[in-house]
Amino acid sequence: MRAIILLLTVICVCGAVRAGSFDAYDVLHYDLRLRLDPAGKTAAGSVAIEAVWREDASSMPLHASLVTLSIDSIVDAHGPLAFRSHGDTTEIALRAASHAGDTSRITVHYHATSRFQGAYDDGGMFFSSDNEGHPHIGTISQPFFSRRWWPCKDLPNDKSTASVSITLPRPLTGVSNGLLLAVRDEGADRTFQWATRYPIASYLVSVAAAEYVEFDTTYVALDGTTTMPVQYYVYPEDLAKARIDFQHTTALLGYLAREFGEYPFLREKFGYAEVDGELTMENQTIVSVERELITGDLQHESTLLHEMAHHWWGDLITPASWHHTWISEGFATFVEGLFLEKQRGPAAYQEYIDGLMAQPPGTYRGSVSGRSDTVFWDSFGPQVYYKGAIVLHMLRRMLGDSVFFSAVRSYLSDQIGRAHV
Repeated sequence: MRAIILLLTVICVCGAVRAGSFDAYDVLHYDLRLRLDPAGKTAAGSVAIEAVWREDASSMPLHASLVTLSIDSIVDAHGPLAFRSHGDTTEIALRAASHAGDTSRITVHYHATSRFQGAYDDGGMFFSSDNEGHPHIGTISQPFFSRRWWPCKDLPNDKSTASVSITLPRPLTGVSNGLLLAVRDEGADRTFQWATRYPIASYLVSVAAAEYVEFDTTYVALDGTTTMPVQYYVYPEDLAKARIDFQHTTALLGYLAREFGEYPFLREKFGYAEVDGELTMENQTIVSVERELITGDLQHESTLLHEMAHHWWGDLITPASWHHTWISEGFATFVEGLFLEKQRGPAAYQEYIDGLMAQPPGTYRGSVSGRSDTVFWDSFGPQVYYKGAIVLHMLRRMLGDSVFFSAVRSYLSDQIGRAHV
C-alpha cells in the first residue's frame, strides 16, 4: 500500500513539474555506474549528479533519450523525486526550491537498450562481436549522443569531474577516462572503477570493453622528471600491428607539448582503446581507435596525431556550443600539416595546404562557424575541418610565425595552468 501511495504521489506531482533551464546549474561531478550485458546489448545502472545552482530553480532538467533509455527512478538523500520525461529531456522536481549557490545531489536509476549500428554520423553505445563471437563494446557521444546511453547534461560548455564504474562478464576488460582506481572480482563478473582528476565534458566520457590485451609505455614531461603512463588496449589478434602503429606515441606527445604547452592531463594518462565501427574519437585521456586504422604500417599515424591534438584543441579548449566545432576540428586538422612541415619541410606543409585548397567549388560554402548546433553535418562538415585549417594557415601567413605561435600558446596557456592546479 505504501508503494502505491508513493507512486500516485509521484504521478500527481509530475504533472506539476515545470520546465527548468540547463543554464540554471553547473555539474560538479558525475558518478556513473554501469552493468553491461553484451548478449542483450543492454546497460543498467545509475548516475549520481552533484551540481551547484547558478540561479533559483524548482526543477532540474537532464538529457535522456527516450528512444534508448528508460528512467526507473530518481532519488535524493530523502527518497524518490517526481519527474517527467519527454523526447530527449527529463525534468526532475526538486524537493525544495534551490537558490543560487546551493548544491544538490540526485541519483538517476535507469536501463538502456542500444540501437546504434556504429555509423560515424550517429552515436551511443555500440555492441558488436568478432568472427569468433567475442563481444566488443564502444561508445561515441559527439556531439549530442551521450544522452543515448547515460542521463546527463549533454552540453559541451559544462565540464565536471567524473567517475565511471563498469561491471562486465569475465573475461572482458572495461576501459574509461582518467585513472583506474580498482578492479573488483564479483564471481562471474568484474567491475572496473575509473575516475578523472580533471574536468571533462559529457561528450568525452567513454566506455570501451573487450577481451583486451594491454601494453604500456611512459611519457616523460617537458620538465624531464615528471612521468605519465601511456596505455594501450587492443584485440589480441591486432597486438603486433598495434605495437608498430603506436610506437611513436610518446614522441608525438612530446612534439605537441613543445608546440603548444605540456600535455593537459599529465596527472592521469594518455591511451588508445581499439573499438569496432566508425568510433574513432578523442575521448579525454583514452582515444577510441577503430579497428581498420590499426594496420601495422603507420599509414594512419596522421589520424592518431589528429586525435591526440584534440587533447589540447577540443578536450582542454572545448567549444562552448556546436556552432564552434571548427575551434577543435580546424586546429587538429591544421596540426597534421604542421607535423608534416616538422618531418619533411615547408614544401610538404604547402602541399598539404594546397590539397585542402583544391576542393571542388562550393565545398567550403558558408562560415567555419555553424548555422546550427543540432544538425550533425553542419557541425562536422568540410568547412569545419578543412576550411578551419585554411583559416589558421591564413592567420599564420598574415601574422608571421613568431606572433602566430605566441598567440596560439597564450590562448592555451591559461587553460593549461588551470588544468594543472
